[in-house]
Amino acid sequence: MTSTARSTKVAAQGVDPLAERYLTVTEVAERLNMSEWYVGDRARRGEIPSIKFGRRRMYAPAAIRTYLARLG
Repeated sequence: MTSTARSTKVAAQGVDPLAERYLTVTEVAERLNMSEWYVGDRARRGEIPSIKFGRRRMYAPAAIRTYLARLG
């Protein structure tokens, strides 16, 4: 798939992958007032949604909001 076809597909789905910047574990921990270890552990268990980029875990702000709403 070419980059033009990929960007057209993403645009057709109404998703802008650059709309929000992904957060690091440090940023999530600070915002949630939790330790980095706790956030990382919950992400590894699948409780906090995250995306792995190589060795780094990154967190979408929208996914964190959804996680917090679930805790409710």
